[in-house]
Amino acid sequence: MARISGLSYAVLAVLTLAASGLAYLNWQIVFRPPDQILGRAGGKDLSWTPPDLAIAGGVFVMPPAAQYSEIKRRPVFSQTRRPYVMPPPKPAVRQAIRPEPVRHDFPEDVVLLGILRTGDLQAALLSRIGTDTARWIGKGDEFLHWRVQSLGEDFVIMSHKKNRNHVYLYEKLQNTRK
Repeated sequence: MARISGLSYAVLAVLTLAASGLAYLNWQIVFRPPDQILGRAGGKDLSWTPPDLAIAGGVFVMPPAAQYSEIKRRPVFSQTRRPYVMPPPKPAVRQAIRPEPVRHDFPEDVVLLGILRTGDLQAALLSRIGTDTARWIGKGDEFLHWRVQSLGEDFVIMSHKKNRNHVYLYEKLQNTRK
């Protein structure tokens, strides 16, 4: 077993004295009333309270909020403590509003479920969200008055008069699942 040196005993003695001093201080704080401890600090009587504070049964009672209206009017943390005056509203800046591209009444619930390519045959499986039916259509076929103009790897270009719209594979289904 290791031997304890004299320095270790000295450190142990200092730590013991510090612990006993803290224990005594704790006893003073816990078991003595605050007015006995604070009342004689520096020889001054600290038991005085301002006359406008209401203390009922040793419990501080908060004054009504209306009493603090001047503090609300004069901000505590401003440099001048002058009454706060609302700054005038900034003039509205007119920004150029870019019109969003119009899809010309293309049904928002149309979804492309798949594309089939075998030899010369190309077809797209289109459906409407919320229905159990889907329809295979090829280039030149119509779906809800929109004609299939071309088929890509993962999209279909639909046209109606001079309007065109791209329908991407699973685009709307992913947006509805969020």
